[in-house]
Amino acid sequence: MFTTRAAREEAYKAEVRRTHALLKPIETEAAAIFYPTLFEVDPSTKVGA
Repeated sequence: MFTTRAAREEAYKAEVRRTHALLKPIETEAAAIFYPTLFEVDPSTKVGA
């Protein structure tokens, strides 16, 4: 298949956009699960308890 460089670049950009559209919700959900545990307070280090 013979295509111009511009056509290949546009096809690549479209593929990147499709991939990002698929992965963004997964990334958001993973962040919602991960970040609260990352900054969770360890009860054993609580001062004055």
